Amino acid sequence: MSLSNAASYFDYFWEGSSKAEKHSAKSGKTSLLVGQGGNDTLNGANKDDKLEGKDGNDKVAGFDGNDTLQGHKGNDQLDGGQGNDKLYGDDGNDTLIGGAGKDYFEDDDGNNSFTGGKGKDVFVIDDDDDGFVIINDFNGKKDKLEIDDDYKFFDDFDTKVVNGNLEIRLDDEFVAQLNGVTKLTNKMIIWD
Repeated sequence: MSLSNAASYFDYFWEGSSKAEKHSAKSGKTSLLVGQGGNDTLNGANKDDKLEGKDGNDKVAGFDGNDTLQGHKGNDQLDGGQGNDKLYGDDGNDTLIGGAGKDYFEDDDGNNSFTGGKGKDVFVIDDDDDGFVIINDFNGKKDKLEIDDDYKFFDDFDTKVVNGNLEIRLDDEFVAQLNGVTKLTNKMIIWD
């Protein structure tokens, strides 16, 4: 889908340039903000917004609403705020913070940090990427890891506790660390 077609689904649309820019969504309107180049700062408002940093080291904050935040390239900081948000870091060493609500986390290449916050969160873990993720506040009573069901077998999936943190390996590749977690049960995993 082209950017102009995507914009037609929102009440307000803004597209940045190659410069570093700061822009906020409009209160009371669903907004699509696309940063393009530069180290951008994008802020949502009180509706279900979609905010994309694109190139550069971007700071993207959803605030209220069920937002979709995407960093794309660069070392990005994404903060969902209130609501049930979806956070996608993509390339770079990204920091993703869910805030309140049931949030969904996914990232690609890079050494990344996830903090779920309050709510039942889902963290996607895979080995298709160059890098790993540190999950700072995984709560086994409410949060879930989403892992490709190709790794369900013992030889492909391995965990080990190191210095009080649970390390996860898929196909012998270190992909995730759950800080402060010492045990992982099948109930904590969504095999997808």
